[in-house]
Amino acid sequence: MPDSVLRQVGDPDYVLKLWDLIVGGEMELAQIPQPFYRPQRMVIDEHIGGGFMHSGYPIMIHHSPSRNMLSADVIANPDRLMQGSKGGANWGFFHEIGHNMQNNDWVFGGTTEVSCNFFSLYMFDRLCGGRDNAHTGISNQETQKAMIQYFAAGPAYAKWQQNPFLGLIMFRQLQEAFGWETYKKFFREYQAMAVADPTGAYARGDQMKRDLWASTFSKVSGRNIAPFFEKWGIPISDDVEKELSALPGWMPFNFPPE
Repeated sequence: MPDSVLRQVGDPDYVLKLWDLIVGGEMELAQIPQPFYRPQRMVIDEHIGGGFMHSGYPIMIHHSPSRNMLSADVIANPDRLMQGSKGGANWGFFHEIGHNMQNNDWVFGGTTEVSCNFFSLYMFDRLCGGRDNAHTGISNQETQKAMIQYFAAGPAYAKWQQNPFLGLIMFRQLQEAFGWETYKKFFREYQAMAVADPTGAYARGDQMKRDLWASTFSKVSGRNIAPFFEKWGIPISDDVEKELSALPGWMPFNFPPE
């Protein structure tokens, strides 16, 4: 980051400890053993390849005072890093590290920009003390508006895939019902599958990934979530529906909203 920012850091040990907590927290959710095999690198540059930020090694972060993209002013400032920003720099940091935590086995069509936000939500919940002002896209108002519009027009997988914050609502409902610990069990199941079959044959193609998502989450939660997926318009195969039918059903209260 720019030396003009570094010179303003009063307690570098605390800043580094906070970043260790952020990376460690995202690894905790993903159930990736710590320490990571390499550090997460984040580079601030006004001329990055695309977007506000992008994931990878390193994660690239845009900083442009003229466009009010003040990432460098947040990254080493614990007060600003820990505050809700309505989708500002800290949400972006958590989001991009979340991309680096994603496992393609559980990323099915339309969820690349959705499931990385599990990690943004987890950081606001567990590090920042709650989701207040975390992002406008997860506000109560936007959540209800998006759901009502979507279901009024008729749920459709192709349409669901086009709106990452609409897609995130579905996974938020599962998290609110079953908790983060169920997600951790879910991620551990995928790691066990990868060990048992390094070829990845269990998660090839979008239909197989959707089926595996529904069946694995149902297994770890003890409830049949296939009808819930289909209510959202996410197609699940007949075989998986039949397989999960022995489990108790589940659907959120007052869902879908009218």
